[in-house]
Amino acid sequence: EPVITTQVIKIKYFVGAIFKGLPEDSTVIVLEYLGTLRAAILDQRHVSRPDKTYFFNSFVLLQLIRLVEHDSEEVQEKAYTFLHALCCEKQIAIFQPIQHHSFIAGSSVGGGSAIKSSNTNQNESTQDKKLNRDTNTLVKLCCALKANEDLQQQKLLVELLSRYPSHIFYYFRAFPYALDPRPSFRWQSNVALLTKILHLPVAPIASLTEDSVIQMLDVLLPPALTKAHLSQGLQHASLLVKFTTLSLLSAIFVRLGALLQRVSLSPILHIKLKEHIRRKVPELMILLSLRAKFSESSEQKLEWLYGRLISVITSYKQFLPETVVEARFDLSKLVPSDLISMEETTQTAVLQLLLQLKEGEIRWFSRSAEKKDKTQDAKDTKESSSESLLSELLSLYVSTTGSEVYSLVSQIVHSRLQDLLGGFMSDSEQTVWLSNLTLTSVSFFSKLLEQIAKQTTQSAALDRKS
Repeated sequence: EPVITTQVIKIKYFVGAIFKGLPEDSTVIVLEYLGTLRAAILDQRHVSRPDKTYFFNSFVLLQLIRLVEHDSEEVQEKAYTFLHALCCEKQIAIFQPIQHHSFIAGSSVGGGSAIKSSNTNQNESTQDKKLNRDTNTLVKLCCALKANEDLQQQKLLVELLSRYPSHIFYYFRAFPYALDPRPSFRWQSNVALLTKILHLPVAPIASLTEDSVIQMLDVLLPPALTKAHLSQGLQHASLLVKFTTLSLLSAIFVRLGALLQRVSLSPILHIKLKEHIRRKVPELMILLSLRAKFSESSEQKLEWLYGRLISVITSYKQFLPETVVEARFDLSKLVPSDLISMEETTQTAVLQLLLQLKEGEIRWFSRSAEKKDKTQDAKDTKESSSESLLSELLSLYVSTTGSEVYSLVSQIVHSRLQDLLGGFMSDSEQTVWLSNLTLTSVSFFSKLLEQIAKQTTQSAALDRKS
């Protein structure tokens, strides 16, 4: 009976009385109780969402989380399914997603500023109160989940924040896990969870003003994560801590890119956001100081690290180009002299870096890269150093079997050939020339291009003098 059901779930203290001690009850009672709740309340469309929200309050949600940790696997599964339906299933979920939001200064919810729906024009005070209550309930649920320990609870948290992306702001404000770097499984789990959340979509932002930028920036990083933490992680003695920190930095820049798209129509906010991120991430010189150790070793695990390092430096070049200028470092030195023999992931990272560099920032016909293996004999060193960067890229173009590597190196090679040969050779002729290229002819072809480049430069200089 709809009326009776609504009246019963609104009885004062009724909810607390029936949920208190439920996790300690027998498996049979718990399963029967969850089934009854699902059939009589959650699945009933005549029970309104506000009434369901009133019934399934913060206390009830915390008891359901305790059931997810029950000794019985059957209870665990039933409780997880119940929680998932309660919070994530579109037709019966008690929380409504806010598709667009703006940040309101002066209101506090879960340690942060309130978010107001962009399409809420009537009954603003009532809506704000309901919004604050729902937000508090949802954030308490997220923080209570042991998402860094239990994969099932982590899955639920990620789904919750995927469905309610505007609430990532509040969750970051109350982020419950330590982030100071240490070689422990707990820290690895904490950072892995944060990395996963940083890859979630950014909710559209409406009515964003300059005054609310600082509030918005918490969507990008939890206040608990500091520049000192990231710097210490990069300089830690443990290679695993170094790699985890690099992965976290990579995720931070992914989040930054998504957020920049949301404020692309406001150049002022665009600049302020980048300035704020620069104050949050480590200095570029710390990353550059790691290159020697990674590039000098022939160990595969360090090559893996080197590839991730190059990827993060590429993000600095893309989003914070002024840091590269201030460092006064030739980024083409980061291209290994034996790129052709490295893993595809490392090759991809290096090629993406080259695509970020401008024409004057690349030494095509000289080898400025540091040698990766210092144990080779003098003859091999001389031969390696005589190979130009363009020659290395042409060799990779001819020999690679990876589709992504081939696509990237093709962009670079075709662009360079267009610069050198575009004046007297069509695109189709350049394509034919490349199709007939072999590893044995790469050296000759590279030297020929070098001569063309020199003649072009000399001709341009003479034209300027005349």
